[in-house]
Amino acid sequence: MTRAHCRALAAALLLFPLLARAEGKCDDDPYLWKDPSGKEMLVVTWTIPYPADAKVDPDVAAADRSLMADLDARLGAEPPGFPAEYSSNVVEYPYPPHPSSRVTLRAVKEIDAYLQGFAMRLEPEAVPHFDQYYKQSRVVYARVVQHPPAPDNGRGFRFCTCTLQRAVALWEGGQERLLLRSRFRSARDTRTFVNFAPAGPVKFTFASKTIWFPLALNRILPEPGAPAFLLLDVLTRKKLDAASIPNSFSYDQPAGTVRYSGADWYVTRIWRKYQRGDPADDMALPAP
Repeated sequence: MTRAHCRALAAALLLFPLLARAEGKCDDDPYLWKDPSGKEMLVVTWTIPYPADAKVDPDVAAADRSLMADLDARLGAEPPGFPAEYSSNVVEYPYPPHPSSRVTLRAVKEIDAYLQGFAMRLEPEAVPHFDQYYKQSRVVYARVVQHPPAPDNGRGFRFCTCTLQRAVALWEGGQERLLLRSRFRSARDTRTFVNFAPAGPVKFTFASKTIWFPLALNRILPEPGAPAFLLLDVLTRKKLDAASIPNSFSYDQPAGTVRYSGADWYVTRIWRKYQRGDPADDMALPAP
């Protein structure tokens, strides 16, 4: 990838020159960004495809933050086989608060026009995947994520990627609530790297007949040998049928129940490792 793109996607992000190729991924130097209040910070972008009619909560309630944190504490915050080097010294930052730090992109031409404003281009291999999402009535949520301080303002940190797609999907009565938070790794070389993540999830709420999660853009991971991992907790009021989980995923069922919003929910933990070129389709599990 060139100095024009960040793989956090299913889309792109805002106010600075990085485009996300797929959810949670980036492949470029961090960018020295000054928010409208004048605060300066290193950032990358995080882009996520989601249903066009979904409600987006960029700063979720304490109960939602606690739900993900409690599941992490109880079941582990990383999937089996997650590399130790991806776990070391993880730095968490709150999202930049200004509304200009997030945007919704509703067409490929909007992504392209946005990037042209920063003398950048849309990566050709990403275009068909964007097209397909838009044809499926998906749009792209793009968000600024703070990057840890780095020498020379991050110059040369070119291999930023999403190492972990961490999510909780709650499904009940034809409605899904999706809490999503990714972890990132940015490296200048094998000895100089940082691991970081936003301090809390973003929440998407939408009508859905299935339990849906965006995964298709894992087909275009930045490079061989830099895997990405999925760790998804599916919460349902009735037990999920394990036979509905594709063989390409590992799962733990039952993982017990958890109390949320005044009710008990069954927990099914699902995980997978992705390498560049692996088959990758959005998850759409039959609801119980």
